[in-house]
Amino acid sequence: MSVLAALVFFFMAVIPEISADSDPLKEAKSYIYSSDLQKPDGNFRKVTKVSKVDQSDGLSMAMDVLPTSCPVSSKLSQEQVYTDACPVSNEYEKIECHLKLDENKNGQLKCVYVEAAEYDLALEKLKAASEKNLDQLYNKMEEKKKAFETQAHIVAQWMDSMPDVEQMITKSVQQLCTSNYQYHKSIIQILNVLLKEH
Repeated sequence: MSVLAALVFFFMAVIPEISADSDPLKEAKSYIYSSDLQKPDGNFRKVTKVSKVDQSDGLSMAMDVLPTSCPVSSKLSQEQVYTDACPVSNEYEKIECHLKLDENKNGQLKCVYVEAAEYDLALEKLKAASEKNLDQLYNKMEEKKKAFETQAHIVAQWMDSMPDVEQMITKSVQQLCTSNYQYHKSIIQILNVLLKEH
């Protein structure tokens, strides 16, 4: 059986009038109980939470449901189902149901069951995939770290060679200054010779 087993139940039951002041959780418990009574070979279920309630066009709501170990029987009232005498079973990890009723109280109850064992297996696979992704991320970070260290080493070597570069620049400037001095000295000597001749 797959991780998700979807079961859809269609029913036309006698459902109390829906009012704007009604408690959605109370309504949901009533609907699930009525649905369970139509499956005498199953077990009762308990509604733990309702959400996405919409009463604008009939009634629509989502429900979180848990299975119990109590076999369905008309002798067991709804109130008794929600007592400690009817404990939750471990057959399923969770049950997600969605109820949709029209204005005539007719509708559809769709429930998706997640088996506990297969849920745990799926969780383990997800955990393993997450660990693999973390390992890949760690390896990438290590590669970037090594690349950064290599670049830092190159920069450090370049910084260490800076005094030599400074000396080369200083020497070049000195040579240029000497060359300019000799050039100007030669010009002055030539001018002196020319002046003496005139």
